Amino acid sequence: MRTSSTRILLPCFAVLVATAAVYLKARSTVPPPIPDGNYAIRSRATNLVVDDPFSSRNSGEQMIRWDWNDRMNQKWHFAYQGGGYYTIQNADSGLFLTDPGGPSDRSVPLQQHKARNDEWQMWRLDRVGTDFAIQNKARHLFMEDSASGSKIGLGIVLSAGSRLGNPRSTWTIK
Repeated sequence: MRTSSTRILLPCFAVLVATAAVYLKARSTVPPPIPDGNYAIRSRATNLVVDDPFSSRNSGEQMIRWDWNDRMNQKWHFAYQGGGYYTIQNADSGLFLTDPGGPSDRSVPLQQHKARNDEWQMWRLDRVGTDFAIQNKARHLFMEDSASGSKIGLGIVLSAGSRLGNPRSTWTIK
């Protein structure tokens, strides 16, 4: 036997379910910022690219910034994982850009590691004009060009805080 509150709640629940379905369908049809493929990641601040030094195949290797030379160690495969996130895999070493952990109150060197299939290897692209800010899912740190005098120096680091529009944390992906 239905009560009057049941007769009211069932139609409300049906409307809620229908609204959620429309919302989820609309979200799933939003295309990712870039299609899957190989790209160079170029710093807006220095015009240098993210580079796997000496085509290293070492898990834990720190990434550097270097002049563009069109080699595979400077190309990165972006693979959309859904939910706004990508994995970024070096086209030469097959290793993935990874937030290695550590304190987030200072710059943390960006590394490459074997696939772990976790949020430490997931990256979101936030559009900044025609370029992007690249943010890690695990700690919400942004990829940043250390912009020191040396090409190697601190290399590419992860840094806390919103950096949208700052050339050191703005990247051209082509």
